[in-house]
Amino acid sequence: MITPEQEKWLAHLPNNNAIRIYPYDPAAPKKFNVIKQKISDTIGKRVKIELHGAVGFGISGQGEIDIDIPVPPADFDATIGKMEKAFGQPRSLYHLQRARFVTYIKEVKAEIIVVNEECSDWTNLLKFEKYLKNHSKALNAYEKMKESAAGLSTQKYYRAKTKFINRILAKCK
Repeated sequence: MITPEQEKWLAHLPNNNAIRIYPYDPAAPKKFNVIKQKISDTIGKRVKIELHGAVGFGISGQGEIDIDIPVPPADFDATIGKMEKAFGQPRSLYHLQRARFVTYIKEVKAEIIVVNEECSDWTNLLKFEKYLKNHSKALNAYEKMKESAAGLSTQKYYRAKTKFINRILAKCK
């Protein structure tokens, strides 16, 4: 099941392209560390900078590095202001929820999300990842879902992914 808020988000995604899925890149964690250092130099050493997504799991994915920066709500706007100096304007911004920045390292895309640590987007991500780390069959199913989605539009890919995530989150309750 997809929530009305998720439907609204999915509707803005492209439906006339084809995504590609790549095997896990063992060099990706080193690339993450390079970007992490740049982020740390930009926003300070005390802020959490975490690797997530397919690279964090060591599975096939879209060939990008997913980086999350969870911050308290009181630090959200200031963190975004600092990030803009190093990474430009956010590609998307949901005030007091999340802001998405994009950068590249050695032609590999990195999506950097500044996220309100109290927001359900963040808490649900943590629940989802914990479940997959503790249930190898679910992690394998997630990778297979991603691989089978190769060639779908961005919208269709994220629809399938959102349904999968929602099914896992329902098991976490």
